[in-house]
Amino acid sequence: MKKLETFLPRLLPWCAGAPEPLVYQALIDSAIRFCEETNIVKYITDPIQRIEGVADYDIDLPLQTDLARILRVWFAPTPFDMAVGQPLNWIVTDIGQITIFPTPASGLDTPMFVEVSTKPSRNATQVADQLYNEWIEPIVGGAIFRICSTPDQPYTNPSNASIGAAAYKMGKGSAMTESTKGRVKRDTSVRMRPWA
Repeated sequence: MKKLETFLPRLLPWCAGAPEPLVYQALIDSAIRFCEETNIVKYITDPIQRIEGVADYDIDLPLQTDLARILRVWFAPTPFDMAVGQPLNWIVTDIGQITIFPTPASGLDTPMFVEVSTKPSRNATQVADQLYNEWIEPIVGGAIFRICSTPDQPYTNPSNASIGAAAYKMGKGSAMTESTKGRVKRDTSVRMRPWA
């Protein structure tokens, strides 16, 4: 986990005079939005033991993070083994809790794993290393946009806000591609459709 202070050398030159609480909140807001839109920070839970007749299960998340989205749920001996089953459906009934359907009735010896995307919590003082090491420019760009587009302040700067928004948008596109394809080179092709 990286402390928010590590982002400041890249952010403060663009937003001179901005109050410190606003700077930190803009960084967190930018990181939260980035994670929600890209699902780039992923986490596989520890094994969750299923119990007969129980449909609700808690999801333990890393400290200072919240659930952004559940990506998949499966039953297997380990998270890297072939899935031996999966629920037909699931819903998030409460933040950090999942309800699976149908309610488990048999085959309970195989644990359940849940892959989730996470986001920083609103009161986080640090974020996932990945956001700093690989996605610092869009995170800082989003914060620059938020700070510099605040109206009628000494640090208001529409030009810097536009530059920050562009950096965020460009990084978001790359992160969305990486989130869905991974870090492998794959060809993408479009199948031709005949004109009817």
